[in-house]
Formats: sequence, C-alpha cells, structure tokens
Amino acid sequence: MTGLKFFGTAAVGLACALVGLSAIAVLFNGPDAPLADEGSILAFCSLVLGAIAIFVAAMDRRTRSRRPVSHAVEDVVERVAPQYDFTVIVPIYNRPELLVALHRRLAELWPQWQACGTGEIVVVDDGSTDATPAVARRVAERSAIPMRVVSQANKGVSGARNRGFWEARGRIGLVIDSDCLPDPSWLPAMLAAIRTAPRTLAFPNVYSERRVQHPLEASPSGAPFVGASFGVRVADYIELGGNCELFGGASRDDGDLYLNATAAGFTICNVREAGVLHPIRSQTPWTIFRGGLEHRYDNLLAKRHGDRALFYLGDALMGGSFAGHYPLTIVAYAYLLLAVYDLVAAIATRSVPNGFELFQVLIVLAAIWLIAQAVFMRVLGVARSRWWDFIVGNASLAAGAALGRLRGTVQFAFVLL
Repeated sequence: MTGLKFFGTAAVGLACALVGLSAIAVLFNGPDAPLADEGSILAFCSLVLGAIAIFVAAMDRRTRSRRPVSHAVEDVVERVAPQYDFTVIVPIYNRPELLVALHRRLAELWPQWQACGTGEIVVVDDGSTDATPAVARRVAERSAIPMRVVSQANKGVSGARNRGFWEARGRIGLVIDSDCLPDPSWLPAMLAAIRTAPRTLAFPNVYSERRVQHPLEASPSGAPFVGASFGVRVADYIELGGNCELFGGASRDDGDLYLNATAAGFTICNVREAGVLHPIRSQTPWTIFRGGLEHRYDNLLAKRHGDRALFYLGDALMGGSFAGHYPLTIVAYAYLLLAVYDLVAAIATRSVPNGFELFQVLIVLAAIWLIAQAVFMRVLGVARSRWWDFIVGNASLAAGAALGRLRGTVQFAFVLL
C-alpha cells in the first residue's frame, strides 16, 4: 500500500497544481479562458482520487494486524494471577437500568451456581456518558457477589470485551451483554463445555420472546457464533488476540472471533442447553437505520478473512436475507451507479443531467422491492395491520445498510462492493 499512498500524495499535488494553473488562466484571460474548465474538472478528479488513495492506504495499515493488543499470555497471567474459577464479563454503555436487571438476575442464580466453583463479575463501562458508571459502582458496593467496575474511554463492544478479559481474575471468562438475561443452565453448561478440552470457544443458545417483531431480528447472521454471549479460557482468549477492536460496533465482531478461532484450531462448541434471553427492545426507523450503518463491517470482515468469510456474508452477497432488506441495498447501488454515469456523461457533453429519468428508474426499482416485501410478509405470516411497520423498518434498515456498505467499501480498501 506504500505505492498507493505515494500515488495519492502525487494526485493531490497534481490537483493543487491544476487549481493554480486554472486560477492563473482565469486571472489573465477571464472566465472563458481555454483550459480553465478542463483544468478545474481534472483538479477535482485528481483531488478525489488522491484523497481516496491516501485514505485507503492509511486504513490498510490499520487493518493489517489481526491482534489488537500486544499483551503476551505470560505477562497477563503474571500481572493478574487467577483467584477465581470463572469471571462473568459484562460490557456496558449507557444502560444503567439494564445493568441493574442483569445483576438482579445473576444474584438470584448465583446460589445455584456455587457447585461450579468460585467466581466474580467484572463490569466494563465503555465510556458511558450518562449515570451508568455511578449506578455500576453503587451496584458493586451492595453486591453480595464479588464484583468490580472498570471504566475506559469508548472503544466499542470489542474493546470492552477485551478489557474484561485483561482484568479477569478467573481462569475462564464468560461474556454476557448487558441487555441479556441468563437461564439457570447458562453458567453450569458453559463451564462444563469449556472444561472438556483446552482451546474451546463455547457459545449458548441466544433467543428472544418472539421470533419476529422488527426486521433486525428476522435477519440471521449466517454464522453459528453469537457475540452477545460466549465463553473461553482467559489464557486462550489472550493467546488468540481477543476481539479485533476495529469492529467498533456490535456487528461482525462475533464472526471475526469465530473465524480467528477456527483458523487457530480451537474447538467451537454450541452449548444448546445453555440459554440466554435477549429481550426485544422497541425500535424506531432511526434506530433501525443506525443499525443498518453497521454493515460497513461486512467489508472489514471480508478484508481480514477473504474467502473464509463468504459463508458468513452469504445473505449479503446473494441478496437472500430473511428480512429482504438487501434487495433495496442493491437498488441503492444501482441508483448510485446510474447517477455517477449520468454525471460523467453530463461533464463530457456539457449537458444538464436528466434527473427525471433517474427518478423513473428509482421508482421502478422501488416498486419491485415493495412487491418482494409483500411476498416476504405473506410467507412470514405477518398480520396485515403490521405491513406498514414492516416495510418502513426494512426500508430504514436497507437505507442504512446501503450507506454502511458504501462507507465500508472506501474505509476498508474496496474489499466488498
């Protein structure tokens, strides 16, 4: 990527030179001077290409390492000697009421889990901006269970999970997100699976109260590993390199850890008898749209794992999402390509872009998508009274996914178009 960065720097320099020449031409010969318009267009194109090349080179440098931390296993073990059999790790960000509910649930189940060995709870506050740190400390002070609260600058859920493992004083780390509630079988079954063999990555059965309420729930990830809860020996997790912190949001980080673990020869264990309830929170079109933006990490996952990530991204590549939002993502790409083509043609012919024709294409493609949505809703058995909410939710997710994938294409070096 060094050559690409050099090309980008040269292109930016060329753009500055062309802007200067265009300005001189206009200054001496007026706005109708020869090469003034051509110089401006070339300067703009060079500047854009140069900026993209420099950005891609910089992002490639950031994504080269598959290990987000430099700790060695021996260093961590020496710094934090194991004092417990297990550590329950709870990453949290701006969710004080959920932390209270989760701690209440853990306190109810803890007496049943005494036969599993000694344990502790480590809550990692990932730079919360509300009352979460104060609430977490208050809960820890009153907790009958050994409980510690660790605060850090916001790094995303992957960074919070990593910090939890670095701070763990148990031999086995069990992650559970703050918006989840474990079943009584969760901890015993997970520990039993992890203790059967070294280098075992275990994950439970994560479920919700209802199968379909919003499109986000109806879209399967395509991979067997769910990041909301998993367990592994602390030393093995650190040896693996932990979660890649480039996955800032809770999206595709689970797939990255899963693929890293399989490549390293870990045993992947789906502990079906260990249940974790993931309550469905109400969604608005805006929150669904923001969730769609996280699809930029599809590109990062493909960049880091190549063909090994294709099964995980199958719904994205084939447009076969259960919720059917990817067809609209394809619509967005098609519309964007048409718009770029029309703009280039307009610059070449010095004509006004025909926006009406582009609008017609968009309407036709949107109509096709709506028909596909109607078929999905009939197949899923969605009540007619909820069709509008279903369509709005899918449209919000599709718009976010389209923008997220476009951003990921640039941010992560044109890996997955």
